[in-house]
Amino acid sequence: MIKHDKPFKVTTWLNKRSELKDKKGSYYVWIQLYPYHKKFSRFYVTTNISATVDQYDNMFNQPRTKLKPSNSKKLNEIVKMMDKAESLNKFEICSSPQAFKEKWRGAKVSDEAIHGYTINVNECYNAKISELKALEKWGSVEVYKGSRTSFTTYFKTRGKDFKKLSFYDLTEEVLNLYKKWNLDQGNKKTTVGFHIRPLMHLFNKAIKHKSIDRDDYPFGKDAFSIPKGSGTNRGLEAWELKLFAEYGENPKTKPRKLSWEIWMLSYYGSGMNFKDMCYLKHSDVKEDRIEFLRSKTVEKSDKLISIPINEFIGKMLKKHKGRGIYAFNFVDHKLESEARWKRYMTVLRNHTGHWKNIAKELGITEEISYYWGRHSFATKSRDDGYDISQISQALGHTNLATTEAYFNKFPNDKMKGLQDNAGKF
Repeated sequence: MIKHDKPFKVTTWLNKRSELKDKKGSYYVWIQLYPYHKKFSRFYVTTNISATVDQYDNMFNQPRTKLKPSNSKKLNEIVKMMDKAESLNKFEICSSPQAFKEKWRGAKVSDEAIHGYTINVNECYNAKISELKALEKWGSVEVYKGSRTSFTTYFKTRGKDFKKLSFYDLTEEVLNLYKKWNLDQGNKKTTVGFHIRPLMHLFNKAIKHKSIDRDDYPFGKDAFSIPKGSGTNRGLEAWELKLFAEYGENPKTKPRKLSWEIWMLSYYGSGMNFKDMCYLKHSDVKEDRIEFLRSKTVEKSDKLISIPINEFIGKMLKKHKGRGIYAFNFVDHKLESEARWKRYMTVLRNHTGHWKNIAKELGITEEISYYWGRHSFATKSRDDGYDISQISQALGHTNLATTEAYFNKFPNDKMKGLQDNAGKF
């Protein structure tokens, strides 16, 4: 008896028994499967692709050299359906016709159906990216593109085409090998997690749209776990913060003066995100405070962030007053959405270079970034005795655990103070 490495032979079949009502002379193209095991009979699964008899004959019953150009797109759609069928055609996935039919519920859809969430991983990335573009979430678009590029590169080193892989190919074992490859390349755990989280989201979307079964979900408590970084973000120590705050009195260059002002705006603004600062509207500025929704959490929470306008913030609002709807002039309000976002990213990168140079001038060995303003605000507030719930509210966090991750470790003199206090009975 011949042993086969796959349970079925995959072909196509034009169902001429039922003509489409809205397309005269057209019929659905089905996927036809012949089980190699004699105990199973031939069976079919449907697609959403239709063709006329002439189209089908031209695509499948004539030499490919005679393919009409008008049929090439339809042929590509059918071939993609067959590729999806082949991705299920494995003993460990579908060893019986019934199992194949159950898996096919999501695989049968075309790119246009169910928003593109099929069993093909690359198609799901495309679908999600299209959704994010429609919502003008350009930062998230880049996150998903980066994740896809990382996986594409990894599978290329393994001699596999990422565009042809299904979710069933991304098992717990495969993800662990991907994680190991990243770490061997010198990537940090936070970077690996950054690329894997979008994939986990797509797994959940595919399950929701019944493209795959939840039993094939590789993430979870007893399955693959996304690697985590140190969990502690750096803020300036007290002496560093004092030096940085005084730098604005005698900056080396005008561009560095502007970068310093933006960093201090974040610091005094309870760690306001740079994106929130750039997109802050005149209507968000009240008489004695600023009120806005954090862009990072706006979909999950409608909690308003309220920041009192102190002398420094008031001065900056006047000095950098924006035209149009924006309170600051850090981005051009006339640009289209994507161009405006790209401009915001360019501005952020330029300022990052200045912040690093300022740190070098001051003898601060760390390469500081914009987010250090947010973490410095949190750490100083804690060290000065403010309650963590107050700090969490100021930062706009929804739980205290997130706030705790913003704090620096206690300096040695504070730790020694705790020890000394422990010895006082």
